[in-house]
Amino acid sequence: MLGEIETFLMNFSKISSLITKVLILRKRHEFSVTSWLRTIDRNALVGGLPKSLHLSGLAVDVILDKKEEVDVFKEACNSIGVYCYDEGDHLHLYERVNN
Repeated sequence: MLGEIETFLMNFSKISSLITKVLILRKRHEFSVTSWLRTIDRNALVGGLPKSLHLSGLAVDVILDKKEEVDVFKEACNSIGVYCYDEGDHLHLYERVNN
């Protein structure tokens, strides 16, 4: 079992990787981040799952400035290892990780 410091460092590495990929996407696509790291209370308020990746900063919700670019944005996400799900009013992003 991982200790507290090892768990923190593992999550920090994953969060850093996701931040980097979001910044790469931002170079070519106009969007706003609407949700990233949530508290348990905020997660419940917005209807998030009890084990949401947002609770550990490993998921990001965004809205595109140009909704017609969703398919192009999804392709860009896929090309750098980021899952992108269209939730209707926002896109939910998280990094694909090989265990």
